[in-house]
Amino acid sequence: MLDFLEGLGRAFAPFQRPHLLAQQVYFAGVRSLAIILVSGLFVGIVLAVHH
Repeated sequence: MLDFLEGLGRAFAPFQRPHLLAQQVYFAGVRSLAIILVSGLFVGIVLAVHH
């Protein structure tokens, strides 16, 4: 039972450090924006050339 409570406490650890959570969200979202834009550009080019 003690292991369960310790694991449960670790599951909510990022919410105790909001700056760490914000940094990870920034890294996952904003840093991948360039990849999303480039792939969208190429998809748009292919669709424009196809018609």
